This record gives sequence, C-alpha cells and structure tokens, in this order.
Amino acid sequence: MARDGLKKGLALEQEFGFNPLRFGFIGSTDTHNGNPGDTEEWDYRGSTGLFTSPAVRRHEGLVKRRPQQMQRNPGGLAAVWASENTRDAIFDAMKARETYATSGTRIALRFFASWDYSSDILASTNLVERAYVAGVPMGAVLSAQAKTPSFIVWAAQDTDSAPLQKIQIIKGWLGEKGPEERVIDVACANGSDPDPVTQVCPESGASVDLADCSLTGEGATELKALWIDEDYAPAQPTFYYVRVLQNPTCRYSTYDALRLGSAPPEGVEATVRERAWSSPIWFQPYPRFSR
Repeated sequence: MARDGLKKGLALEQEFGFNPLRFGFIGSTDTHNGNPGDTEEWDYRGSTGLFTSPAVRRHEGLVKRRPQQMQRNPGGLAAVWASENTRDAIFDAMKARETYATSGTRIALRFFASWDYSSDILASTNLVERAYVAGVPMGAVLSAQAKTPSFIVWAAQDTDSAPLQKIQIIKGWLGEKGPEERVIDVACANGSDPDPVTQVCPESGASVDLADCSLTGEGATELKALWIDEDYAPAQPTFYYVRVLQNPTCRYSTYDALRLGSAPPEGVEATVRERAWSSPIWFQPYPRFSR
C-alpha cells in the first residue's frame, strides 16, 4: 500500500505539478494493553488483555474462532534520526521525514543520496558526517541533474534478534506507460555480492529449528554499500527507499505453542523475517508547485 501510494504521488506530480503523497515511514503498535513498544515475538502479550492474552487464550481461542487475527504481528517500531534527544529536535526530524520503520526489532538503518559521493566513503571513520555534507538523508528531495546518483545504505542488526540477511533498494519511477518499480539487492550477508545480471543475493541458508526456535546459518551483524543507479533518467520522477531483511526467526504463535507443549497452529507461518524500511528519497525533475 505504501509503495502504491508513492507511485501514485509521482503520477499526481506530473499532472498537477506537486506531489501530495510525499510521506515518510514509521512503524508502530496498534494495541490496547498499555505496553507501547512491546513488539518482541518471543514475549508477545497480546493486543488486548481480554481477548488475546495469555498465550493459552490466543492459542485455543483465536485459532478456532478468529484465525485471521493470528496473521497479525505484535507491532512495529518508529525510529527517528534527530540531532539530539529533545522534543524540538525529534519533531524537526519528523517534519524532515528523517524516520524509518521496523517490523518490531531494533535494526539501525541509514540511507543517503548524493551526486558526489566518493568511492572511499564507506571506509571513512566519519561516514555519516561526510554523507550529510555531500548529500541528503532519507526523507529528502533532490533536484534532478544530468549525473548518475549514488546511495549509501548502512544497517546494523538488533543484537537481541537474528543477524541481517540483505539490504534492498526499492526504486519507483514514472515511465512512458505509467508508474513502474524495481527491487534491487545491494548488500548480502557473508560477504557475497548480488548476481550481476539479476541483482539478487544468493540464498544464505539460514533457518530456524521449530523444536526450540534456535537459529542456524550465518548472517551479518552489519551491512553497508555504496550503490550507483546506472539506469537513472533525469527526466523521470523517481523515488528510492531501503528495505533491510533479517534471517528468519520464530513467530509469536510458534513461541506460544512451545510454551503450551503443542504443535504450531495451522494456517499461519511458523517463522517470520523481521525487517526495516527507510523513508524514501525523491528526485524531482519538475518545478515545485507554489502559491
């Protein structure tokens, strides 16, 4: 839904001269249990005390009477990159859309774009400072130039969750036949590179033992990449955002089943791949609408 909205915004921009759907990303819970930020799969307490807590009530009640609710996850988290931990700075960052969403884990994620990033920037000890000076962060808008844009993506795992599997960039643009999109893998775990033709990372082989939810397979504690879009067209309205994927972990329904000594419920996935999404960066080829 969010991606479709972003693409629709590009079409509206071409028609009216401004984009009313230029929004940032956050993730949040939608519960009624008084536990904001309570998003761990292994310690899920239900979205409402009366109907979905404790685990035995979820497992025996929802599976039989309201199975659609078992498809829901514990909730996401909203992250904000602010200059300092103050109310004013946090609100300024939200207005600038320098925010990102996670599905519940505490992945750290950075995303920048520029016309002038040098090839040595990833190895720099002041990478973030240089990224701001030479470019813009997630949530920003760049005016189109007759150059090739470059992007910095940088993610670190939640140390209380699974390692990272890969980083993807989602590109959307307005082509001759309407809105289009593409998903590109730009950083892979275990030091491997995306396939040069398909731009897809090789399978990591990571898995979960459903007998005790232990993790097998390797992953990354940190991933970073400098990616250049060789297919960029200055005349096309375009946006980019980042998606980070973790290795698989158990869903809360599987943890519930283990505690209750029963099999995982049918009709829902036994595992989940937690993830994070950056706010987009837009490339603006048209004069911005103003009054």
